[in-house]
Amino acid sequence: AKQTEGQVAYALLAPGFATGGITPSREFDYRLFRGQGQSRGIDILLKKDWGPYSGWLAYTLSKTTQRYREINRNEPFPSQDDRRHQLKWANMVKLGRWEFSATYIFASGRPFTDLARFQRQDRREAAIEDFITYLPDYHRADVEAGYNFHLSGLRARAGVSVFNLFDHDNIKYRQYIYSLSAGETGPMIPQNIVLGNEVKLLGRTLNLSFGIRF
Repeated sequence: AKQTEGQVAYALLAPGFATGGITPSREFDYRLFRGQGQSRGIDILLKKDWGPYSGWLAYTLSKTTQRYREINRNEPFPSQDDRRHQLKWANMVKLGRWEFSATYIFASGRPFTDLARFQRQDRREAAIEDFITYLPDYHRADVEAGYNFHLSGLRARAGVSVFNLFDHDNIKYRQYIYSLSAGETGPMIPQNIVLGNEVKLLGRTLNLSFGIRF
């Protein structure tokens, strides 16, 4: 376990939408908070070389939390970097002057504050866990082929690769824009539909490369 003291957070006291409004509140009330963070986990690495083949498999199981005296009644809650499971599988084959590789990466989705779960405007006493949800898991597969040769007495390499081969939609973050009323289920709890957009990471991308070694 790793303990981090003196961690600083610059946070909005009451995130959400303005009372009676449909857009995020512009009455920003940010404060600096000092606290501590904690990371726990294990790393496992398996590696195998077999003739022209070389491969390794890495797995990480971790939990990262943060704690602030003035936030969440000093109870720990997930940090933005908390990813419970991470896996990376790399495979490489060398056949003469040719080199081939394939890599797969998986990571659990990161936590974020889900404004759609907010049911009241005064949230200073609410538990943060009630409003935290996770982005979809991250999946990515990459492949590459390269050819080594000589050019004017110099060693050269030309290659072609495909990033995110299966064009999986990996989300970087979500941003909320509007809150529309959907009626009420009780005298004190208005129900809202929160709308926004998602920013995605790079999709399938073809890359060409050329390098010379002196």
